[in-house]
Amino acid sequence: MKRNGKIELMRFLFSMAVMIFHSYYFAADGAWSLFKRGALGVEFFFIVSGYLMARSAAKRAKEPCADLGKETTAFIGHKISSLMPNFIVAWVLGLFVMFFRAGDYTFGAFLNRAIEGVWELLFLVMAGFGKVRVNVDWYISAMLLAMLFLYPLMRKNFSVFSRIVAPIVAAFVLGFFYFTSLTPTNVMQYYTVIYKGMLRAVAELCLGVALYPCIEKLKGVSLTKHGRRLVTAAELSCWLIVFGYMAFHQTKTYDFFIMIFITGGIVLAFSHQGAFAGWFDKPVFAWLGEFSLSLYLGHSYWSHFIEKYFSHIDYWTLLIPYICVSLLSGLLVYYVSKGIKKVSPKVLAYLKQKLVAQ
Repeated sequence: MKRNGKIELMRFLFSMAVMIFHSYYFAADGAWSLFKRGALGVEFFFIVSGYLMARSAAKRAKEPCADLGKETTAFIGHKISSLMPNFIVAWVLGLFVMFFRAGDYTFGAFLNRAIEGVWELLFLVMAGFGKVRVNVDWYISAMLLAMLFLYPLMRKNFSVFSRIVAPIVAAFVLGFFYFTSLTPTNVMQYYTVIYKGMLRAVAELCLGVALYPCIEKLKGVSLTKHGRRLVTAAELSCWLIVFGYMAFHQTKTYDFFIMIFITGGIVLAFSHQGAFAGWFDKPVFAWLGEFSLSLYLGHSYWSHFIEKYFSHIDYWTLLIPYICVSLLSGLLVYYVSKGIKKVSPKVLAYLKQKLVAQ
């Protein structure tokens, strides 16, 4: 299916927001930093992923489900394959960056860091296996684990799940966060048996699922020129409010209020009803969306590295070099991964020939 250009552009912009958010690591304690609420970019990714999961399940809703377990693992397998090899390339790069940051250059220290990072490679960080050691893959771990049980539930009775179960789960879990902390962030907070980040994934994926009927209905509405202009103005207002808040607000006070605008922007963008909707369906925006994964995966360790060796330098002096090295790191992950994808079919064919009996 053709990608939505506006959503792809927003993927890139929210990845940038998350990247700049991590610059707070090398800011002085309690000091002002740009995009201090940029962690809310993850809300965008979870909600979009929930909607896309619902769209995938909706296509199969009228098909007989012969083997739900097999279908679910195939769905998760497709999700994992879409992350590869970018995920591994970014992890290996981060392993070396964090190794040099630690300052202990012995083989034992390197081996210990690599072993601790195995849980990241297995997507099990949010199941409780250790903490984030190398990368920011908590989001991917939480998303995959949540989808593994949400998808079969949704597939069993799509209408009931999308219209009743998903909205209730989203409302109660997010309401719990609002009541206890006023924010969905602080992902490594542990609630006796589960990380907050894991609950965050479940709730916001369900929110994305709950939006599916609304978005599909809006897609089918025939708007006038004035109606399309109104949609464009509303969508633009949503994104300006969201990015303005993330960039310049320093506290969590209105995080959930901003989530309303993130949700509204996603609904309007997916509806493809704006006056300039078709203008965004161009290769450059598709590329930015594709690149956003590498940028997201390949940046966070640089903020830790800068914090260790350059924290004596003014934040604003460090910000531009940090953004540049993060973008270059993302490009490195992206193009190395492209190269691996290009040669991997030949390598796999060779290994199959040598190792599998014909």
